[in-house]
Amino acid sequence: MYLYQIHLIMKTVIRNLNIAVLYALFTTLLLGGYFLLMKSLGLADNTTLRVFNFVILFGGVYKSISAFKDVIGTDFSYFRGLIMGLKTTLLTALFFTGSILVYYSFDPSFINGVLNQGGLSGAGSIFGVMGVILIEAIVSGFMSSFMCMQYLKNPKHVVCLLYTSDAADE
Repeated sequence: MYLYQIHLIMKTVIRNLNIAVLYALFTTLLLGGYFLLMKSLGLADNTTLRVFNFVILFGGVYKSISAFKDVIGTDFSYFRGLIMGLKTTLLTALFFTGSILVYYSFDPSFINGVLNQGGLSGAGSIFGVMGVILIEAIVSGFMSSFMCMQYLKNPKHVVCLLYTSDAADE
């Protein structure tokens, strides 16, 4: 009996982790695609366009919490959804920061441009820039998780339209 309950708990944990990993990878790919698009258009040094990183991250967090809510069903709670959003955020931040490190190995001059353009001269190195990107992603993801849970915490409301006619009143 207890062994079966442990099995169910472990199955739920593994399934939940896979949702976070899946959406974190998907979000990282979208962020990377956006970065490469901006780089090809010559806009990668424009730090103002990083606001769209938040939009992409918000979408990934929303989809992961929404998918988790569908999988978990009636056991969904505010706290569990928030944890799913935070897991997705942390994984996305780590994956994206790692991808910046890989990109740096191909184009080291890009980081110097980011340091000069973005006012990050105090960061000083690739690891400083990675730290700033990591912190920015985590803070944005935490805000996204809280915002998404405000919407997703309630069950979906079903609208019932009751048709009455004058003939029914008589």
